[in-house]
Amino acid sequence: MPNRTLSDQALICSQSGPQAGRALTALPIGNETTISPIRMNVLLRRQLRLPLPLGPKRCNGNSCRREFDALGDHWAACPLSGRVKRRAMHVDKMWARVLNDGGARVLMNQKLANMGLPGITSADNGEVEIVATNLPMRHRIPLACDATVCSPLHANGDARPRTAKESVVIADAEDRKHKKYPEIIHSQRCQLIVLACEIGGRWSPTCCWLIRELTIWRSRTVSPRLRRSTARAWEARWWSMLSVAVQDSLAATLVDDAPHLLHGWHGTGPPLGELLHGEAPALSRLPLR
Repeated sequence: MPNRTLSDQALICSQSGPQAGRALTALPIGNETTISPIRMNVLLRRQLRLPLPLGPKRCNGNSCRREFDALGDHWAACPLSGRVKRRAMHVDKMWARVLNDGGARVLMNQKLANMGLPGITSADNGEVEIVATNLPMRHRIPLACDATVCSPLHANGDARPRTAKESVVIADAEDRKHKKYPEIIHSQRCQLIVLACEIGGRWSPTCCWLIRELTIWRSRTVSPRLRRSTARAWEARWWSMLSVAVQDSLAATLVDDAPHLLHGWHGTGPPLGELLHGEAPALSRLPLR
């Protein structure tokens, strides 16, 4: 670490933490955990700070048009290109899939004006990406979830303050969301849950808490002998799905590999027998020697 630049140190820190490297160990047993070869190439190059495959010369943002860097740092953070919002939409859909698998009733893109919150008029066009109900946490109050993927680097490749030593971009992202939805913060009818992660793979404590609570809730009806193994199987599946969604969408938007076709792979969770057996299939992402 001392021999690396501040930008490299910030990205190394961004790749640390619980489940941060899950995308590299997730088994490709379904569409949710499969990464195409070109995107896997980008993922590995980003981890090693190597030049990305050939791409456009300049940013596509009309008010930006900055020259594209070989490491992909600009498109990973530029808010003018539309790629940050595009990959966040992909992660939103995967979180909705996980919440649905966990037993929640999920509503997507709910307008604040239709949620009955005090202080919001009918002319308010703001909306919440995910509203999850039928969950036991937070006294069964509906959870307004907003997922965000943030970068520890500026669009010019420079490290943000203190990101080379600690994770501050997640805390900053949570503060921005709290300021964006003050009506939800002060409401007793709904609670705001910010599901933040970094482009390197680091997850916020809130994400870890939510997955842990979902696994407990999802496995409550299973036989006591299988309850712990079932919870661990769901936890491994959901972390794999979320981690692959983040890295897959990031890679797609860095090399223009059909970024407009990103989606969250709609579907339902597997049966219990298939879930428990699917954690050790014969197929692996990396060959064993």
